[in-house]
Amino acid sequence: MAATSLSSVAGDGERRPIFLHDAQQVIQAEKLFSEVALFKRKVDQCLMSGIARSQSCNCLYPARLDSMRRVLGDSLATYPDWDERAILWWALGSGKPLNIHLSTVVAWTTNGCADLAFTNP
Repeated sequence: MAATSLSSVAGDGERRPIFLHDAQQVIQAEKLFSEVALFKRKVDQCLMSGIARSQSCNCLYPARLDSMRRVLGDSLATYPDWDERAILWWALGSGKPLNIHLSTVVAWTTNGCADLAFTNP
């Protein structure tokens, strides 16, 4: 039986996941998580309906994309160490484990027409 440490799974020391414990950080992470989920839901609906090609679906929702960009910008301005990192926390209320990888969200916001079909936030 082989043992694997969290540090070997997480990668280099600079890019390890951040585990949130502070209530204010959890609130901000959940706000961003919610924005990403709302945006992704719209894109997935577009993909399922076939109204646009996969590379174009998120172009149909500029207000939702701008909202996600705004919350991401606020998050990174407040917590710059989150940039390019996986953020993990226990959801307020339900205690359900949640996570989001900021490099993925940044990629979606910088390429307005990225394909989100098979990517989960």
